[in-house]
Amino acid sequence: MLNKKEGFIKKYMDYRVNGGKYEKISLLGEGGTSQVFLVRHKILGTLRAMKRISKNSINEKCYNSEVNILNMIEIDGIPVVYDVEEDLEYWYIIEQYIEGISFEEYLDNKENDALEVLGYVCRICTILHLLHTTKPYGIIYGDIKSENIIISKNGVYLIDFGNCMLTKDIPDEKNMATKEYITPEQYNSGEIGIWTDVYGIGVLIQKVYQGFQMQLYNYRDDILRIISICMEKDIKDRYTSTKIIEEAITSIVEKISINRASTNNNGCDGKSKKCRNSNVRDRKSLDIAIYGCRRYAGVTHLALGLTKYLEHRMSDVFYIEDNLSKDIINMLDFDNKTVCSDGIYTYKRCKILPNYGKFCTQDNADSMGLRKSVNIHDCGVYNKKSSLLNPVIVVITDIKEYLKFKYEDYILDCEDKNILYVANFSDDKGIKRLLRQRNINVLRMPYIENPFRQCKESEKFYGDIVKILMRNY
Repeated sequence: MLNKKEGFIKKYMDYRVNGGKYEKISLLGEGGTSQVFLVRHKILGTLRAMKRISKNSINEKCYNSEVNILNMIEIDGIPVVYDVEEDLEYWYIIEQYIEGISFEEYLDNKENDALEVLGYVCRICTILHLLHTTKPYGIIYGDIKSENIIISKNGVYLIDFGNCMLTKDIPDEKNMATKEYITPEQYNSGEIGIWTDVYGIGVLIQKVYQGFQMQLYNYRDDILRIISICMEKDIKDRYTSTKIIEEAITSIVEKISINRASTNNNGCDGKSKKCRNSNVRDRKSLDIAIYGCRRYAGVTHLALGLTKYLEHRMSDVFYIEDNLSKDIINMLDFDNKTVCSDGIYTYKRCKILPNYGKFCTQDNADSMGLRKSVNIHDCGVYNKKSSLLNPVIVVITDIKEYLKFKYEDYILDCEDKNILYVANFSDDKGIKRLLRQRNINVLRMPYIENPFRQCKESEKFYGDIVKILMRNY
């Protein structure tokens, strides 16, 4: 029973929220702790969304966190917050009203174009990446699901930030998302981070693939690989950024667009055997050779790391041991997680072809898929008799200011080749000294303990390698 003062306050608050500024029109949706109403501003006449949160369901700290995070975000695809109110029972957040349909409803219409669907997923990945990289602290969304994505005439929007948090404020207690999207670690340790949103995107892509399987059938290997990496049980094996997922999906979108254009130009329907074979024949391989200036320069480490980096972004990437060391076969034979099929080992999803001597020849390259792939060749130590592929990476070592060296000892005399030099066990001053003597492309190789584990530093390093090689290829 409210006393006279409390009754007056409640009546005043109810008037401000429900009778003063806004007129309720309809209920848009509701969850476990809140309801969302469509309201109209009485003076401006504009439609807005009012989120009503029960004070009995969450504490004030959680409410303030959601409001403050929404207030600091200025990203296309995130609703604008106009106002906040409260009464004795509820908090209210008045936001921009996004007119459209949920992604869940959109996926129910199987007549939609899969190309457009993947484009929307790419946009969600972009929005999440912008949230994760917000300054000064990143923002974890924490509740990716198709119901929280709105497709409107103005683009894609992410709504309902009830589970979002700053990376510096991640709670110790478990923060559960929607059951279908809960990550394995949330059931156990309760760990939350960028990997939480990455897992949610994996579930989202899985729903897209299940709904549009007929349209995406020819690209199933690429899509299932992305889903698999997103939903890895170990968070260290998942994508380190939603930006990488966007790049991987974009490569599929480009394949679909090229194949459709090719189908239209050739006048075939894309389903006949003749049409499919013509698309396959058009695919060419990209061979990247990696040499070292001496033994133990880090060639194998670099080749495996680059293979893993590219494997996260495309299918049909091979590591090829083009030297006589037999180090790879010795390493793989002792690991019980390695799978071997038709002479090709698979470790951490990387396809690895050891040196079998005459087994891997140009005659059987087609049957192994090497003519239609990206092939990273571990060529060992460079010598003048080496037959250079194009492009080429050369690992040079010990480029340090206090060591006397001549650039002729390191730089290959091959002006017509696309060559990138990677300096390992080197310092910046030594590299600058080398650059003063010769105009070449040089990258310093950071310390990367495990080539199969990607981190921000390794992602940037391998990304720079690809950009430089492709720019000149």
